[in-house]
Amino acid sequence: NGKPVADYNGERTKDALVNFVRRQMTPPVVVVNSSAQVSALNVDKERARVVAYLPETLSATERAARLTQLEQAARTLRELFPDLVFYQTSDVEAAHALGADAHPALAKDTAAIVVARPHTESESVQERVHIKAWDAPGAAGTRQDKTEDTTEPLQQFIRLHAVPLVGEISQATAELYQDIGNPLFIMFDDAPHKPEQKGASIMKQMAKKYRSRISFVLANAEKLARFREYIGCTDGRRFAIHVLGEDSNFIYDGATDEASIEKFISDYLDGKLQPTLRSEEPPTENTGPVQVVVGKTWNQIVMDPEKDVFVEQY
Repeated sequence: NGKPVADYNGERTKDALVNFVRRQMTPPVVVVNSSAQVSALNVDKERARVVAYLPETLSATERAARLTQLEQAARTLRELFPDLVFYQTSDVEAAHALGADAHPALAKDTAAIVVARPHTESESVQERVHIKAWDAPGAAGTRQDKTEDTTEPLQQFIRLHAVPLVGEISQATAELYQDIGNPLFIMFDDAPHKPEQKGASIMKQMAKKYRSRISFVLANAEKLARFREYIGCTDGRRFAIHVLGEDSNFIYDGATDEASIEKFISDYLDGKLQPTLRSEEPPTENTGPVQVVVGKTWNQIVMDPEKDVFVEQY
């Protein structure tokens, strides 16, 4: 249609560029007309899938608005999720076969977006399948600015639930987690693809409870050694909460057990924790006309709203 389809933000390599072009030349959404057609598609249930369910009861206008929204979201998100497949169907049985897996939240007469993660992530349908009732853009009772991206709520829902329960943070996935916008709960491991079992099990349990507010990720301790040092997760400490965009870090220094780590996460979400600062200890005597400021006392001394402060930094 003469309009730009998607910006390329990937690696500057031949294979990455060719794969980008190939993706853009294929339809962003696979249309499935019946449940009988699903078996012929050979759906890979070890890949994350998005299923757009549009019941026949929708008007032509309602259907067209949602299809436009879906295609825009699919073209954008498949650059962040190269393996994510988008389907669209009006057959409720096909929707279940494609990914809803008999989830009770999928109603026959209600348009919905289904995000299904791989079967290997969980045995529970409720844990791996997420369903959102899908209101059309510009629906009655809503006000939208003409410049507003009407696909953003849809994209955010898909981004949040299409990522692995416990993902891996790396140069390749940093943009994705930045877009999701949640703080990161990080476990540094020497081999993220085969992480230490106890820590990985705790990460998975925490992710099931808190993934809507925190993204849980593994980090390669060797490849991301500078990042680990930057946030201060050193001296054998392996767990930290990193707040993207704020340069705030909360280092966990307790036992590797589920109850202790969950309390740490809960305290963070309740605002009970102070960021971990890379700081010298404050001087024991610091009452003279010229005071020494360290990281731990910066807010108390320099940011005091009752005083003008002249600082020499060296």
